Amino acid sequence: MSNSKVGGNSNLCYFIVMHDHHHHHALKNITRALFLNFIFVIIELVGAYFSGSMAVFADALHDIGDSLTLVIAWVLQRASLKKKNRQFTYGYGRLSLVSSLVVGGILVLGSLLIIWHATRNFNTSRVLHPEIMLPLSILGIIFNGWAYFSLRHGHSHNEKAVGLHMLEDLLGWVAVGTVSISLFFVNWVWLDPLLAIGIAFFTLYNAFRNISESTRVFLQANPKDFDLESYFEKVKSVTGVIAAHDIHVWSLDGHRHVISYHLQVDPNHSLDEIANIKNKCRGLLKDFGHFHCTIETETGAIASLSISGV
Repeated sequence: MSNSKVGGNSNLCYFIVMHDHHHHHALKNITRALFLNFIFVIIELVGAYFSGSMAVFADALHDIGDSLTLVIAWVLQRASLKKKNRQFTYGYGRLSLVSSLVVGGILVLGSLLIIWHATRNFNTSRVLHPEIMLPLSILGIIFNGWAYFSLRHGHSHNEKAVGLHMLEDLLGWVAVGTVSISLFFVNWVWLDPLLAIGIAFFTLYNAFRNISESTRVFLQANPKDFDLESYFEKVKSVTGVIAAHDIHVWSLDGHRHVISYHLQVDPNHSLDEIANIKNKCRGLLKDFGHFHCTIETETGAIASLSISGV
């Protein structure tokens, strides 16, 4: 067996640069969302004080809970930027996944509580104040909309989870605005719980989807955006490659991936030629995402020419 260490580290360097870029970008977006949410909580508390509305005060308490959730997301996202060390040789990037699962769990619990509360109050006679609800809903749409659109193009699972949280609040304020406008014309108080239930089910669906994707990463599943067969078809087309086996592909955090495999090469090649083959195989990964690649070369005969051992 030959395991050549000759060759470039351009793939690894690219992997490290993209890691720093994505995680710093995610931290910036989550920080903005936290700041906007905190400012709006203050506005809500002031509005509740002057209006005397318990409904507005209750929503302010809900947004305080949102702020605490965002603090958790911010702390874990910041911690994920810590450099690798001897104990954590891949760094702390997976902490952003932990945050994604925590925020996702809070979303599921909150949505279930909203469904339960709205169902219980569906036929309850309540006095609503559209003159207070409408201006607050406009502010809610502005602040939560700004936070959501800052996160909607995020790459990390943490950004997606926090973005979903902001979307839930945004849709909630759209619902409040819709209900407040309708109350100026008709006394459809049932519209408030109906829209709340619809938004809660929408949030549940997306929260479970994000939790499922984060769980796949924790279970070291093959990344969804990586076509294993297509890549190794290209690998086997490289001159000098006979076969590949003992293949392992997994993701650190959903967008930074790791791949390792054994490559059987023509035994007549020199070490420099084998190193060149390995570099060509690494170079092929640039079309498939951000990878840290480890290739071990073999010159002995193996039984199968397929990509076995996946």
